Amino acid sequence: MKAYNEQLLKNESIHRQVKDWSAKKLISEENAQTIRAAYPELPYRPHWFVWVGLFFFTWICISAGLLFLAPFISIPSAERFLPPIYGVVLYFTLNHLIKTRKLHFSGIDNVLQYACIGFFAPLLFDFIVPNFDQPWAIALLFLPLLLFFTYRYGEPLIALGTLLTILFIVASLAVESPLGKALLPFILMAIALLVAWALAKFRAQPKSFYWETALWVVQIAALSIVYLTGNYAVVREGNALLNDLPDPSPEIPYAGLFWLFTFLIPLVYLGIGIRKKQLMYLIISIFFAVGSILTWVQYHPVISGPWLSVLLGGVGMGLAFFLIKYLKTERNGFISTPEPISETALFVGNIVATQLSSTVSDTQPDLRFGEGDFGGGGGEGSY
Repeated sequence: MKAYNEQLLKNESIHRQVKDWSAKKLISEENAQTIRAAYPELPYRPHWFVWVGLFFFTWICISAGLLFLAPFISIPSAERFLPPIYGVVLYFTLNHLIKTRKLHFSGIDNVLQYACIGFFAPLLFDFIVPNFDQPWAIALLFLPLLLFFTYRYGEPLIALGTLLTILFIVASLAVESPLGKALLPFILMAIALLVAWALAKFRAQPKSFYWETALWVVQIAALSIVYLTGNYAVVREGNALLNDLPDPSPEIPYAGLFWLFTFLIPLVYLGIGIRKKQLMYLIISIFFAVGSILTWVQYHPVISGPWLSVLLGGVGMGLAFFLIKYLKTERNGFISTPEPISETALFVGNIVATQLSSTVSDTQPDLRFGEGDFGGGGGEGSY
């Protein structure tokens, strides 16, 4: 079912790790070259500038390919069956290029995946419109296709679309009843929280390697949705929009609870980031903390917008300066200076490099390079 060659992806991961080890002088250049020679095949992943060019060039090629369908437009019901047929052609083209050209998120395969899904839309619309009048029905029929592409290719944007489609279906069904409307923020928050928890568990397993990028993107999205569904401003304005209430939006029930969520969720993320030494949680907690402050100022203005920007910028710069000074020495696993190379790290790095270069055929299929842990003065102590 998986389209990409997993061994090529693992080889790429090994090359990245070897590059990191070489930069930290944990292994010799001779060992690094030996490891690279043992894992020579890599997927094609171009520079970002080339990626952008391939992305748009592929769209142009797909659009040009539609010209071949022009002679068949006059056939009755052509608008129904021609797009899905073209989608099938693109699907087989996609798989052929992945296999022969070793593509992996090169821009070409990304666009082909989007196009394959898009060209099946007319067929689904043709089936839905005569039988259903609800938007969630369209999303429900699209969902199996999105799940299939997410599993087979692990493309981040499609995976994100799958999550949003599920939430859209749930939200659409919930707002059909007064109770569902009232509980909508809590329903979406619970689902997003469950998704974030499940993804965190799954990402810790070796078998998640194939979908690593997609899982990371979806987990960030799920954590963001948890915050947004608890944010006072989002809930208040969303409530006014759903119920066609006049502007300015009226106060919402349980306002105190949502104000608590607005400021508590960023603090929870910050605590998780500090406890688990995870940069992702630290970064999103900062963004959401700023969002919480802006939410408060929007409904309880105590300072004008320009002065607020100056104040937040000054506080941010001051906090950054303080942390750089404060974390010059390791504190609770955090440090602002590059991690010193210990003799233990050098010893372990050379042992691992020797094993990689001498016992290539014995590599365990579930081994995830770079997932070891021996402590040290840095952020996570991973090697």
